[in-house]
Amino acid sequence: MSSKNFLYIGIGSQNINLKPKDFERTWAQDLMLKINDDWNIWACDPRYYSDKMLKAIENSNWIDHFLPLDICDEWSNVPLFDAWNCTSVLEHVKKEKANNFIVGLRSKVSYDSMGYIHIDLSDHNLTHESSIYYEKKDKYYRSYLNKITKDEWLNIIDKHFVYSRCKSTLDRVSLYDVKVK
Repeated sequence: MSSKNFLYIGIGSQNINLKPKDFERTWAQDLMLKINDDWNIWACDPRYYSDKMLKAIENSNWIDHFLPLDICDEWSNVPLFDAWNCTSVLEHVKKEKANNFIVGLRSKVSYDSMGYIHIDLSDHNLTHESSIYYEKKDKYYRSYLNKITKDEWLNIIDKHFVYSRCKSTLDRVSLYDVKVK
């Protein structure tokens, strides 16, 4: 296997296996490039997964290594990541933990890593369980949107990372070529 390591944060139950319709989405296209280039693909998500779901993750068509851990946790025997993706996760981090999440992310990536951040700022539907980022591995959870604004997120992120491009609409923000500051 390659020595390059990619981290996908917050997989949720809907993204355990890549499906043909996913290939229209940026995250899946980027992932396929890394799979084709023989990267080690890691995923982390601290939410509760049943034994059946854990088996599905083990048999995933894209995940090589799964960490049922929070980005803020200490990870032993895990490499620093060369590339990473954090899509539609930050809006579900508790507001008081937002800075800790970004600091935790910074501690997991190499200095010359490259990442992508997408934040959905809309008041989106929370009926599907993959839309929650959990603090602890607990099957008793509740839906949560932190209501942190785009400017507040950029202030937090700007303390630790730089990015080449920010694409923003009223209810979404995407940061491209995110690097350690």
